[in-house]
Amino acid sequence: CTPRRLAIIVNDLDTKQQDQIIECKGPKAQAAFDDEGKPTQAAIGFARSCGIDAEKLELDNDPDNPRLFYREKRIGKNTNELLANMIETAVKKLSVPKRMRWNLSNAEFIRPIRWLLVILGSETVDANIFSIQSNNVSYGHRFHHVQEITIEHASKYKKLLKSKGHVLADAAERQNTILEQVKKLASDANGKAFYTQELLDEITGLVEWPCALLGEFDSKFLEVHKELLISTMQDNQKYIPLLDEKNELLSKFII
Repeated sequence: CTPRRLAIIVNDLDTKQQDQIIECKGPKAQAAFDDEGKPTQAAIGFARSCGIDAEKLELDNDPDNPRLFYREKRIGKNTNELLANMIETAVKKLSVPKRMRWNLSNAEFIRPIRWLLVILGSETVDANIFSIQSNNVSYGHRFHHVQEITIEHASKYKKLLKSKGHVLADAAERQNTILEQVKKLASDANGKAFYTQELLDEITGLVEWPCALLGEFDSKFLEVHKELLISTMQDNQKYIPLLDEKNELLSKFII
């Protein structure tokens, strides 16, 4: 995940469902038929839930308490036939406190959807979600690489975004990169970085291609209580303050 993309990569995915034997038990025989042997509403409702006519229902072989039952062999579908509905169902279940609309389709999500990449191996999967048609194309960094990036195989997704698009799609890799840059800049400034995991997670979620920079403010502001300065830098500016060996605030920060 990055500010511009949400991606799921599944390894070793079956390309076809297994065949299944579906068995459903319904109402007891005495409640399933009237005195004339015709199906009751209970039998009709059970048949409807199975997608068949009541006349096609059978009784099981329980001699003491026979019941209606339905048995069907379902041939497994190919994965590429199922993915579109699975993705749409999953995405719409995401907890989004405030949704927004962005076109005439009345689709709602946390942000406008601009493109949809769905590939199974090297095959582009046909899907239309939020009125966006799927393809095998992604896009890189908003400034470094605005051009299309064709993803020829699912396994190349992260590598191509990194090498061509200037995007570290993996949040863990991006956070580690940020930490490495922050520690180096802090060392160069003879200080140590002061941050919470919450702040680090937020910064990781704000960038796609981290580039840490060292900033400085007028040292006269150090007359203000350091807790106020730290709060402003962390909460409002998303800066990482620097402390000296005595844990006193320096007039430097990392952004």
